Amino acid sequence: TVVVCPERLNDWSDWLGNFLSWTGAKIKTCSPEKHDRMMAIVQGLVHVMQLTMAATIKSLGEDVHESLSYTSPVYRIALGLIGRILKQDPALYADIQMLNPNMPHVLDQVGYELDKLVDIIK
Repeated sequence: TVVVCPERLNDWSDWLGNFLSWTGAKIKTCSPEKHDRMMAIVQGLVHVMQLTMAATIKSLGEDVHESLSYTSPVYRIALGLIGRILKQDPALYADIQMLNPNMPHVLDQVGYELDKLVDIIK
């Protein structure tokens, strides 16, 4: 999927549209503001949740390799996602988290929802 924000395309819009169609890309058109709101969820939220899970497992002091002998399919999938994120360029993920102006709101909402779940579980 390629998100196109047409505000700055001008002379390149026909060429870009033809090229993306030729590659078979799924094209989504939206405003830059909508793009940033959606990327805060699609990229930012997913990454921050995986990084939070990794930090929590580490701070609990349990051996990840041993945990695999107790694993469920969902846990194994989550560890796979965590591994992929941790093996990537940290600067990329820092930019996703720190340069998107919508991330503070998303993180506030994560905290709010987590607090609700903590209250229910306790």
